[in-house]
Amino acid sequence: MYTVSEAAKRLGVTAATLRYYEQEGILRFVERTPGGIRLFTDQDILWLRSILALKQGGLSVKELRQYVDLVMQGDRTLSECVQFFQKQRETLQDQMKQLQKALDVVNYNCWYYETALEKGSTIQMKKLTENEIPEEFRKLQEEIE
Repeated sequence: MYTVSEAAKRLGVTAATLRYYEQEGILRFVERTPGGIRLFTDQDILWLRSILALKQGGLSVKELRQYVDLVMQGDRTLSECVQFFQKQRETLQDQMKQLQKALDVVNYNCWYYETALEKGSTIQMKKLTENEIPEEFRKLQEEIE
């Protein structure tokens, strides 16, 4: 069993974060001593790792609460859990595509300005032939210029 401070340390979050999640109904399964001290089990820590990963994936507190509600209802909500995570997967895949596009632009700009620095001017960049532009940036260059 772990206190809130010990659990927070194991998870790399603050005790205040865990208290907040409990207040929001996300950690309603956490036991308390007769004196009111929260006690986290190893199973609670595993559950929290999953919750924190979902939070990092962009789920709001409201969505986390919805997920917890589904899980607490047991097997009768399996279909809803599948739908919940299919939707989340689509959302994350869309975000990853957007992030990849942003990374591609950053990589292009790194190449562009590194090459301009080597050549001494951005003016020299306008004189590059298609073959002098790395293949991975040719299409992107057309899109952003």
